[in-house]
Amino acid sequence: MPSRIIELHDSTIERIATDLEGKIRVAFSSAYIHVSDGTPGIDKGSGFVQRAELQVEQGIISGSLPPFPSDISDGSMVLDGIRRDNTIPIPFEFLGSFNLLLVFVSGDSMSVQGIGARLSLQGNPKYIEEFPGR
Repeated sequence: MPSRIIELHDSTIERIATDLEGKIRVAFSSAYIHVSDGTPGIDKGSGFVQRAELQVEQGIISGSLPPFPSDISDGSMVLDGIRRDNTIPIPFEFLGSFNLLLVFVSGDSMSVQGIGARLSLQGNPKYIEEFPGR
């Protein structure tokens, strides 16, 4: 079965907001998803875009927010002290110390910290391209 990841540097954030329950919701209008029979982001595979939402429990936003929608130029996640550069695995649900670091093409950078996070994909993926691998 193929593996999937969201590549942060090719994705677009539509908005970041706190809901009435105190969750931070990071809404991707276009999450770039790499699907591969090998290691996504490294081995050959296919690229798709899809709407997605990352919900962060007990979240705190810090840094400077760009005007939205905004393209991401770089990013990482830190999960209980372990850093993952530029990727979010699919499926993703984590119950621990979470920090999402984003740098936008505008030059703005921010982080969303919390205790636990969960990714949900919305709608259907749209095929974009074949990725030859690195």
